Amino acid sequence: MENIEILITSSLDGRDLTIIKSILNIKNHYGNLIFKYSDKQKNSDVFITKIYEGSIDKYYVLLKKDKTTVSIEPNLNQRTLRALFEYLSQLDTFAVTGGSKDH
Repeated sequence: MENIEILITSSLDGRDLTIIKSILNIKNHYGNLIFKYSDKQKNSDVFITKIYEGSIDKYYVLLKKDKTTVSIEPNLNQRTLRALFEYLSQLDTFAVTGGSKDH
């Protein structure tokens, strides 16, 4: 099976962004998907954001191709990000055509 490059962007900064980039530097290949971070949101396949709800930060992932969201629970850390990337590699969302055509 051919490897598919998936571009990730986010609205996060500081510690949260550092965690995402460090996880991708350690391991970015899950199944046949290769995840890469990009600063260009326009061409991305996956967008990670944080929403403030009262005193609780909630993290979500938008899969742009099919416009679905996935929550990252209970919070953003190395374990939940690795689980997220593993989960995304199991989805059919990127299976047929891969990531965005504009990479």
